[in-house]
Amino acid sequence: MVINRFGKRERDGKGLGFVIERALGADIPIVIAVSRANFADWIKFAGGMSVKLACDRHALDAWWHNVSLRAAARTAPDHTTVREAFK
Repeated sequence: MVINRFGKRERDGKGLGFVIERALGADIPIVIAVSRANFADWIKFAGGMSVKLACDRHALDAWWHNVSLRAAARTAPDHTTVREAFK
């Protein structure tokens, strides 16, 4: 999910705060801009569920690659499905 920013409204539970909370609770990766002035509020709001990235494409790509690998590992079945058995 991409959210354009985290600011005072979100910190106060308004704006997109509810959407961000739901995504965090559902373990949905979020890319969100947070200013230096609001970063401490973001850490508190996110409950530690955050990774600070440099503002460049390489950092974003590397983060997404790691997130994708974790998601794939979680959804990989630990057994053979009926569909796979009959392929």
